[in-house]
Amino acid sequence: MKKQVLISLLIVIASGILLLIANNNYIYSNNDLSMIFSRNTLTSEERAWLDDKEYLIYSSDHDTPPLRNIDANSGKYVGIVVDYMEALSLELGVEIKVQPDIWQNALDNLKAGKVDMVDMYPSDIRSESYNFTNTIFYQNAVIVVNRNNNKINNVKDLNGNRVAAQTGDYVNEYLNREAKDAIIVNTDDYREAVNLLKDGKVDAVVGDESVIYHFLNYYNMTEDFKIHDELLYKNTFVLGVSKSEPELVDILNKGIKALNRKQTLIRIQQKWFGISSPISNPEGANKYLMPGFFALIVILVSAYLFYTWNGYLKKEVEEALEASEMALQTTFDGLTHLMIVLDESHRVINGNKAFFHVINKNKSDVMNLPINELIDLNLETDKEYVFNNVYYDVSIHEIDEAGQSIIVMLKDITSKKINERQLLSANKMAAIGQLAAGVAHEIRNPLGLIRNYTYVLKKNHDPKTQEKSYEMIEKSVERASNIIDNLLNFSRISGTEKVSFKLHDFILSIIQLHEKSLANTKIKVEFLCDDQMMVVMNLESMKHILINLFSNAIDAIGVDGTLTILAYEEHDQLVIKVKDTGCGLSDEALDQLFNPFYTTKAPGEGTGLGLYIVYTEIEKLGGTISVRSVLDKGTEFTMVFPQKKEL
Repeated sequence: MKKQVLISLLIVIASGILLLIANNNYIYSNNDLSMIFSRNTLTSEERAWLDDKEYLIYSSDHDTPPLRNIDANSGKYVGIVVDYMEALSLELGVEIKVQPDIWQNALDNLKAGKVDMVDMYPSDIRSESYNFTNTIFYQNAVIVVNRNNNKINNVKDLNGNRVAAQTGDYVNEYLNREAKDAIIVNTDDYREAVNLLKDGKVDAVVGDESVIYHFLNYYNMTEDFKIHDELLYKNTFVLGVSKSEPELVDILNKGIKALNRKQTLIRIQQKWFGISSPISNPEGANKYLMPGFFALIVILVSAYLFYTWNGYLKKEVEEALEASEMALQTTFDGLTHLMIVLDESHRVINGNKAFFHVINKNKSDVMNLPINELIDLNLETDKEYVFNNVYYDVSIHEIDEAGQSIIVMLKDITSKKINERQLLSANKMAAIGQLAAGVAHEIRNPLGLIRNYTYVLKKNHDPKTQEKSYEMIEKSVERASNIIDNLLNFSRISGTEKVSFKLHDFILSIIQLHEKSLANTKIKVEFLCDDQMMVVMNLESMKHILINLFSNAIDAIGVDGTLTILAYEEHDQLVIKVKDTGCGLSDEALDQLFNPFYTTKAPGEGTGLGLYIVYTEIEKLGGTISVRSVLDKGTEFTMVFPQKKEL
């Protein structure tokens, strides 16, 4: 038996040595058979060719994240492919300049020889204009439709429907073969295509899965639109090279092979996606050809050994598995967060010691019990959870792709909550100090007038003088009272209760409050709002916002002007605009407009709290406010709120 084992092992080792070089090249060539026996280093002729070129130009689409796009913040061209080109530049020892463009322009420039390479899917039609390198990675193409669209489930269902696709994309060739009656709507880029679908102008969008998935998330469309599980196709991703530079193909292939050996693409993907499963892994027969051939030799030679060793190996595997499970459970139990593993029915199948300690139960007593019988936790809605006066952050992760088991993690955030409350308290005290200083300054003026005219009353008994003194004292008292009323209003505007109401009727009621002032000053009101529009928000906050803005507008206009109020929905948001034809504001005034106790009105005519209250309440409602103003022409306030139609 030992002799047979030795001979078999020698045969296996000999076979392995014969296949070692070929298999090693195969692994790092993305399973491309043409690269197995290719040379790895550049020849002197190839190096001289690169030196003569000085630099290479890579061009591609300017807006297909995460593959490549122009970053809105930095203005730089970034993405997985851009990072790969930088690595390729270092590997080949030549500068590669990047040139973002509209996709079709990039293809046209490559065909004309204005750029050296563009990443693309190879095809018979494209091969007439370009040469192709070996495979860099593989990419999926998908169909995305509205979730309510049950008519489109595969490529054949696209016939007769309007389908958005990027101009010049390989998917156009595919549709011309597989869905000839589809009405293709070509766009400059994926962003435009996705927006057409969002606006209901097309029935579907087709193209690269990673790019489409990015834009669905970017525009918050994942709840209303779906990507079909059935792929359109899976294709190789290569570099297309101008027909005028055939020598560049071999040069690039050597760089690609070297980067594959270093697993550069995997690290780039981990940078962008944070996952370890590389997009460069292909599927299909070629993936298993060389390893399968080697495995076949091993199996044929060693088959009888497996039977003999089966019992021994089985025992070793079981012991190793048991040790691994124990090590994993030990690590699991060592975590301070509460960890619960649930099956698809949300029954407990495992947990760590911290969890069982908190609920004060043994592990054996809770296995297979529904989680709701142990803790009052709603897995679908709860983001935070309070148990025994301890605050927990709730996060849920799928353990398997089918979602048959999940792990629930409860992280103790009690200290964080306490710190947040302490910070809020500190901010509140700072605001109170600022308000108190303003109140002292504002009330000092009317109090001074009261004191002066009281002195006059004591010293002067002339009836006219006394009457004037009484009048000024009353005005000063009213002035101080107004300041206090504004402060009381400010302190009361703190509720969070939201109600559903008709916005048109509500705004109209606020306008009617100012009806007398508007009539006396001959101010015309233009009001436009859908009389059936329903909104959900804090009614008191909105009342104080509009009252302050309308009052300021009337004061700014003075006499003979127009107050315009517009309210409408835009991209799931509520927009309210208040525009006047008043005196306008200077740049200096705009900078300080929302500061407490800042006012552009004459002394005694304003407290400076109105717009500060407006700004504070808009923030509480989750909205924003912006101002545009031109001196002697008027001012426009624009408020944008998240739109909710139901409580």
